[in-house]
Amino acid sequence: EQANRNRVFDLVDSQGSANGYLDLKEVKVAISKLHPNFAHADITMLAFRTADSNGDGKIARREFRALLEYVRFFNGRWDKFEELGRATRWGLEELTQDQFVKGALDVLPSPISDLDAEREFRSKLDVNRDGRIPFVEFCKWSAMRAVPGYDYTPAVEEHVEYEPDEPGADPTAFV
Repeated sequence: EQANRNRVFDLVDSQGSANGYLDLKEVKVAISKLHPNFAHADITMLAFRTADSNGDGKIARREFRALLEYVRFFNGRWDKFEELGRATRWGLEELTQDQFVKGALDVLPSPISDLDAEREFRSKLDVNRDGRIPFVEFCKWSAMRAVPGYDYTPAVEEHVEYEPDEPGADPTAFV
C-alpha cells in the first residue's frame, strides 16, 4: 500500500507542480487515481485541511498518508451522518439537535448520555445557535471527541461554504 501511495504521489506531483508537495487540485487527482468513484468535495476539503499540519496549503509526502486516512475516516462519518437522518437546508447537509442526540451514542467510541450529547451540541457545536450543525463540524467533533482530553470548540469563522467542482457530481459516491 505504501509503494502504491508513493507512486501516486510522485505521478501526480510530476504532472502538476513537481515541487514535492500536492496542492488541493493535485490531491483531488491523487484521490481519483486511488479511489476512482470517490467524489465527495466536502470530505476532500476537510481531509486536506486536517492533514495540512503546518497550514501552508500543501500536502507533503509525510502528510499524504494522513490525508488518505482522514478521507477514510470522514467518509465513514458521512455514512453515519446519513444514518442519523441529515437534513438539507440551502444546499447544506446538516444535523438537527434531535438527530445529533439520537445518534451520538453510535458515533463515539466511549458512551455519552443524551444530556451530555445535548450539552456538547449546544456548547461546542451549534456556534450560531440555529439548532443545526453542518457535516464538516460533525466530522471534526467526532474525530476530536475520540481523543481523550481534547476540548473541541469551533470558531464561527471556520465554517466554509464549498462549491463542488462539477455540477451534478454525486458528492456521496465512494468505493
